[in-house]
Amino acid sequence: MLINESRQFLFKGRSISVTGIDDMIGGQADCLLAKQEITPSDLNLVLSHCPAHRDIIKHENGDDLRLDLILSGHTHGGQINFFGLVPFKPRGSGNYLSGWYMENGPPLYVSKGIGTSLIPLRCGARAEVAVFEVEIYLALNFIALTKCGDGIIRSLV
Repeated sequence: MLINESRQFLFKGRSISVTGIDDMIGGQADCLLAKQEITPSDLNLVLSHCPAHRDIIKHENGDDLRLDLILSGHTHGGQINFFGLVPFKPRGSGNYLSGWYMENGPPLYVSKGIGTSLIPLRCGARAEVAVFEVEIYLALNFIALTKCGDGIIRSLV
């Protein structure tokens, strides 16, 4: 587990930094500490349980480090969702519920996950296991990201 820390991995001559940030609610999240440990890589990936960390990262990061993708969860897609009306979102969700958030900061994907929280019920928030395939094309200077399962394909510049 990566708790406010980062590790760099090398695959086929490409480097990937994976940074984990602790839970904002039940842990001791420290985005600055996690950021200090990042070794700039071909792909810089952040794993954060709470999607609201994106706003903190965006505010604290400035332009000094390129973050290619943030993967998050925590919201359970609203867990109880009546035709788009979500009566409760847990603290740490920010303005994020599920899916892709590409504007105004590093690209973020919020998974609905498979669990529940206080109430052991899901309604209108279908469970999901998100599977990603990442390819790094250095010569073309872009990252292709494919979310398998529902056919969503995104290219991140």
